[in-house]
Amino acid sequence: MYAVKAHGASCVIVLVACLSGCGGGTQPVQPSSGKSAAATPKPASEERDPAKWSMEHLEDELANVRREKLALEEGTGIFQITGDIKDRDADSITVWGTAYAADSDYSQLGALLNKSNILVLTKKTNGIGGGMYLGFHRFKEKRAGKNGFGATVPVWVYEGDGCDPDSRGAKIARLEERDEELRLIWVARRKETKGGK
Repeated sequence: MYAVKAHGASCVIVLVACLSGCGGGTQPVQPSSGKSAAATPKPASEERDPAKWSMEHLEDELANVRREKLALEEGTGIFQITGDIKDRDADSITVWGTAYAADSDYSQLGALLNKSNILVLTKKTNGIGGGMYLGFHRFKEKRAGKNGFGATVPVWVYEGDGCDPDSRGAKIARLEERDEELRLIWVARRKETKGGK
């Protein structure tokens, strides 16, 4: 059993945790003030509207969103993959080609100015035409593979694209939107606490 005191409120909300064999759950605990359980406010962590969160909870959530975004962005960039299709299956396309950095930062890992072995992990078939492939993807990793002569060669692996809702790029875009939403609320709150300054 543990208690959580809601910021700015005089009541304490008590939560009972049952770790084994509860047999249907627990009954809600009535607050000592005599008010019904339905009248107690939700803890900030359960509130969906960030404008109603405590500053501490808002800052924690903002930090979590930024950490998650950085983890997704770390070591990867968006590249234009262009080249000859050498093999293809339901989940990938093997290309002998180049990977130009979309932001023109060719120092980042995954930028290939000379033709190399490229594996694109995608189920999409747009970008395929006349035995060639053209698409925008994020760099995932560098692997070792075998060429036609059995020699070990580098294989550059790229994944997803901005059109795929489950892709890294789409996740980053959603996190950027969430970051901006939380940041605007945080700035407004800071102005309120400093008297509009």
